[in-house]
Amino acid sequence: MSELTYVRASTVSEAVGLLNEPGIRSFPLAGGTDMMIQLRRGEIPAGRFVDITKIPELKSRQVAGGPEGTVLLGAGVTISDILEDTALVAMIPLLGQAGETFGGPQIRNLATVGGNVINQAACADLLPVLICLEAVAFVAAPEGEYCVPVSELVSQPLPAGRIVRAFSFAVPPTAARSVYLRLSRRRTLTTARLSLTMLGRVGADGAIAEARIVPGAIFRTVRRVKPVEEMLVGQLPSESLFEACGQKMVDLFLAESGGRWSAPYKQVVISKLTERGLRAVYGN
Repeated sequence: MSELTYVRASTVSEAVGLLNEPGIRSFPLAGGTDMMIQLRRGEIPAGRFVDITKIPELKSRQVAGGPEGTVLLGAGVTISDILEDTALVAMIPLLGQAGETFGGPQIRNLATVGGNVINQAACADLLPVLICLEAVAFVAAPEGEYCVPVSELVSQPLPAGRIVRAFSFAVPPTAARSVYLRLSRRRTLTTARLSLTMLGRVGADGAIAEARIVPGAIFRTVRRVKPVEEMLVGQLPSESLFEACGQKMVDLFLAESGGRWSAPYKQVVISKLTERGLRAVYGN
């Protein structure tokens, strides 16, 4: 095992300073649920863990502006913290739906929102949810704090020496519906084989006014599926529309996957999962 040292930071600025200390390769440590696995595999070189679990700013949960205001969610908030916050889950059901399928109780007690995003795993549960909510990340860096959409963190990994302080996103309109669907070998204690996050609303004329669709473990990167969203907006909800969208999702998957061995199974599941999600969001 590589030689590692340990230090605890009490503020965000102290953590950034330690992470950028010359001559020492440092790694931020929050929940550590993925990092401990990497450590056992020998994938983490010699260096130093900077413990950020006791920084108050990273544990904040705030809602400003009322029922349709803005949520500020600290990067150090655990999955259990979210599930215990009944007011937040009632306001943002997607967070509760994704959190309930996230590992077992021990993992939920440790795993953080920030870690789930920064790890960038295609099977992540909260990453597609935050992209669907159009969240932005507040990143603490030596030169100061800056904002970046969570969707961009997937294609542009966070540079070393920086940490995410919090995520911010607007509370969806009261007329919007959302759903998080997940396929795995078991309901919990295993990673998602496929997931689908959807949020949308129907306008006063009965036509679809908004569509956000973010699959997980379907494409190489977690992202919104704009071609399918464009098929929906302006159309009246119908079974034929939902089936066409399911087939479009399959076509996009096959074009990107190159016909991997699991494609015959996945294309059936992707189609049906898409239809099921669309019925939940736009059905009567």
